[in-house]
Amino acid sequence: MPEGQAIHRLARIISQFVAGQHVVASSPQGRFTAGAHLLTGLTALEAQAWGKHFFLPFVGSRMPVGAHIPVGAHTPVGSHIPVNTHSSASAHSSPEAPARPADAGTPSAAEAPPASEGTSTSPTPPSIASLPLGDDGASWLHVHLGLYGRWSFAGPRAETLSGAGIRPIAPHTPRQGDLDAGAIGRKSGRVGEDSGVVVGPTKTSEGAFPPPPRPTVRLRLETDQAVLDLTGPARCEVLTGAEVSAVLDRLGPDPIRNEPGDRARFISLARARRAPIGQVVLDQSVAAGPGNIYRADCLFRVGIAPLRPAAHVSAARLGALWDDLVTVMRADVGTGLIRTVPEDLRPSPVPPDDVEAERFAVYHRTGRPCLRCGAIIRETELAGRRLFWCPGCQH
Repeated sequence: MPEGQAIHRLARIISQFVAGQHVVASSPQGRFTAGAHLLTGLTALEAQAWGKHFFLPFVGSRMPVGAHIPVGAHTPVGSHIPVNTHSSASAHSSPEAPARPADAGTPSAAEAPPASEGTSTSPTPPSIASLPLGDDGASWLHVHLGLYGRWSFAGPRAETLSGAGIRPIAPHTPRQGDLDAGAIGRKSGRVGEDSGVVVGPTKTSEGAFPPPPRPTVRLRLETDQAVLDLTGPARCEVLTGAEVSAVLDRLGPDPIRNEPGDRARFISLARARRAPIGQVVLDQSVAAGPGNIYRADCLFRVGIAPLRPAAHVSAARLGALWDDLVTVMRADVGTGLIRTVPEDLRPSPVPPDDVEAERFAVYHRTGRPCLRCGAIIRETELAGRRLFWCPGCQH
């Protein structure tokens, strides 16, 4: 499952493609037809992320059914746009919207310097949109990728994308009718990580644009320069501002956003838990965004044993953990590539039998010597997830 840094990166990328433009939405799969109709003809604004949750606001007045919608028609962000509103009932009663998983509150289902107290002092990343998350004047597309969700991009503008998890596909590679026959649903090819981003061909084998969608596409967003296809999400729905706020109420603070009071809130939430801190860090109601890699390596970086009850970890050490999550996760947003091994511990050259040491300190390094103290890295299972730690460095 993509970790929080990948969803923030997706929000930046998708904003570059659709922000300020009228969008044509459709659901080739048919499971999101009603939701797509709510979005068609509206103007997309800048996307945002909170942990592993993606939100894309739309404003304006919907076009009548059957009316011609000029794909990619541009409305400058900041100009006056009539606001579309709809009731909370319409968003939740759509038969096309998949049921919310029972554990959706904890899905598994730019760099910041540490601060000594209060809130970490790094600035908010520029990707955070000016429209307040949950603003009542917008209709919000809410997506949680879960284990199998992917966003795919096609079109001339998609060719400019680069970075972890993004792989250009030659125009002749896909089968006719596939946006991306090889990459949709495929991992990024890097151990323990998935960005949820793939790039499709600019054209089909016949040269047409946009390429016809795969029948598994839950949602297609189309402009004159790009096509964005969403497949396999755990959650895809159109929400009102109040409903967005209800989603956020179930989530803990996001280290990448790091808003005022978040550090203190994380400490308070964690210290109220009796479960092992290694389990609590993955609880999205305590900290929204960290996954298994950040859990393992950030606990190592601050020296906390993952099996220690969270309630027995001091506020000072929990504050240091929050600061490290902020620093490391923000640093990884730009490329999407997770790199959590401390610079002073990264081996050079990297041993051919320990390639994970180039990027990770303990994650996926079971049975190998700790890069700091030489103790053997251990592994166990905790709450159904693989857990890695150093028994010599973490107490």
